[in-house]
Amino acid sequence: MRVIFHFRHDFYHDKKKISSMSFSTVAGNFNHHILDQVTRKTGALLAEMGRAVVTVEVE
Repeated sequence: MRVIFHFRHDFYHDKKKISSMSFSTVAGNFNHHILDQVTRKTGALLAEMGRAVVTVEVE
């Protein structure tokens, strides 16, 4: 079983989507401390500029 995290952040300006950034990672290949740091830092910086979507897929 693998757990895959898909991260996408959409950037908006005047209610129009101007860009999107995304990456995926398999949970077993990822240090949870790094995930926590990335989530906190990017979340704090980007929350005002758009919205983040995280989906979790299990295979």
